[in-house]
Amino acid sequence: MGQIKVTKAPIEGLYIIEPTVHGDARGYFMETYNQQDMHDAGLDMVFVQDNQSMSKKGVLSANHAHTAPLARSFSTTVTEK
Repeated sequence: MGQIKVTKAPIEGLYIIEPTVHGDARGYFMETYNQQDMHDAGLDMVFVQDNQSMSKKGVLSANHAHTAPLARSFSTTVTEK
C-alpha cells in the first residue's frame, strides 16, 4: 500500500493522483487505483468505472460535464510520449 501519491490541486475538488511506476527492461506496472490509498488521502468515493483513450499529438479530449441527476466525477490520466 502507499503506492499512490495524492495531491490537492488549486481547483476545488481536483486532485493530482500519481501512481508509482515499477519498470524494467520488460516494461512497467502501476497500480492506478487503490481504495486504501484514496481513503488515506481523504477521498472516500465509490469508484465504478475507469476509461482510457488516446489522442493524436496536439489533441486534448475533454470529459463532458453533467448536472444532476447524471452528475459524476471523472478520473483523467495524462501521459506524455
